[in-house]
Amino acid sequence: MLKPRKAEGHDVIQNENVLYAGSNSAVHLSLLFNCLLGHAFVPDDLCFGNSKPLLKTKHGDQSKPEMYRGITALSVTCQITCYL
Repeated sequence: MLKPRKAEGHDVIQNENVLYAGSNSAVHLSLLFNCLLGHAFVPDDLCFGNSKPLLKTKHGDQSKPEMYRGITALSVTCQITCYL
């Protein structure tokens, strides 16, 4: 499920835009995904994510690479596709 108040992906669409968009947007997203499946095509924008290092703890040595973990912000459309 999409969670509110999460970072947006490269398309700068926030999860709240889709969560509170209403039932008409669900119809359009359904048409979009059915077309993607019917044509066996995935646009490059759905395969792109912004990766950033995130510090595990504030009390550790910030100069060591093992003190970081990677986090990737995907587009909302990609997140929805993952739940199908």
